[in-house]
Amino acid sequence: MELARGVRDFPPKIQIIREDLFSRIRRSFQLHGFRPFATPGIERKETLLFKFAGDEDVMHELFLLSDQGGRDLGLRFDLTVPLCRFVAMNKDIKFPFKRYEIGRVYRDGPLKKGRYREFWQCDADIVGSSSPLADAECIRVLDDVFSTLPFKYVIKVNNRLLLTEVCDFVGISDSHKAIILLDKLHKIGKDSLRQQLCEFCSEQQVSDLFSLLFTQGTNDGRLELLRSALGSSRGVDELCEVFSFIDDVASVEFDPTLARGLNYYTGTVYEVFLLDSEITSSVAAGGRYDSIIGQMRGEGDIPAVGLSFGIDPLTDALLAEKKRFDSTYADIFVAWIKAPREGLAIASRLRASGINVDIDVMERSLSKNLDFADKMGIPFVLILGPQDLDAGEVTLKNMRSGEESRVKLSELDQLDLSLFE
Repeated sequence: MELARGVRDFPPKIQIIREDLFSRIRRSFQLHGFRPFATPGIERKETLLFKFAGDEDVMHELFLLSDQGGRDLGLRFDLTVPLCRFVAMNKDIKFPFKRYEIGRVYRDGPLKKGRYREFWQCDADIVGSSSPLADAECIRVLDDVFSTLPFKYVIKVNNRLLLTEVCDFVGISDSHKAIILLDKLHKIGKDSLRQQLCEFCSEQQVSDLFSLLFTQGTNDGRLELLRSALGSSRGVDELCEVFSFIDDVASVEFDPTLARGLNYYTGTVYEVFLLDSEITSSVAAGGRYDSIIGQMRGEGDIPAVGLSFGIDPLTDALLAEKKRFDSTYADIFVAWIKAPREGLAIASRLRASGINVDIDVMERSLSKNLDFADKMGIPFVLILGPQDLDAGEVTLKNMRSGEESRVKLSELDQLDLSLFE
């Protein structure tokens, strides 16, 4: 038997890492006032294609299918399209609509480390606000989560409108094509980017473009250089407003080459990259998309901005740290010697007090149970036998230090494991 290409099983050791990530991200969403939300994994084909507006690079990665009634359907490519469809269908929604969703998405794209065909996204979006405060709020969520993880990271920020303005300023007529190529910069490199741009731009246009985009200095300094060159720029103005609300977030870096390939972005865009990691692609991203919901409704723009965490590349990055990870949530393993009923009763008492407990369901020897607990990463083993019960005490073994302590049966309901660490 073989797995389908691009999908994975997650044994407990890995799933525990992932659930920890889900928990951190969900908590940050809730701290910032986002509400839970869920959408189906299957959408109508026309809904999925609506977002891409002819972008062939994305459309060919859709998993398309049909039901028994002959209706054209597809698996969701991300969590943004279903949100837009929901808002378009429900005109009585009160704005701002702040929602978060965690779920599987599917892309039939090329495979590499950190990129799969079935993967999880954790999204948060603010619909109904055009204020730069909403953009800043999303960037703060990204920083809040990554500040709790063992990585050095950078949040790169730009504006799609600014890129269009720069392309227009240097005389590039097909700004959309140029922006799509800029989005591939970190994959193909500066020399290849120049070569591909020169296929439809003049050498002078490309040189002028590079001189504006590849600058050095502080965030504010680079923005002012662009403002000075362009004369006036709505893109620069929007970025300056956003940066004014995140000036205390040290991880933010203005990157005028950041494009984000999907053409529905209309303003601020951002991506998170890990530093000194095997994972070189972005691990979280987002931006402003003010047009798509209104287009779905057949109305004017409805402002929206959001972010998305990539659980799979983050999991791979954590595994690449090569640290020891536990394979269970159990705090204590109860091992007994000829006392199964008493052991079960003690396990129930510990669970009632909020302690996660695993037990011997294989009826193995004490040495095998100790070995099992050690391999699973269970920090404590509680050992009892007939003599312990007669004495009214049990043995608590710290599996990391090897130290053993005697604990009175009468005190198990108030057992504080931190005292034995």
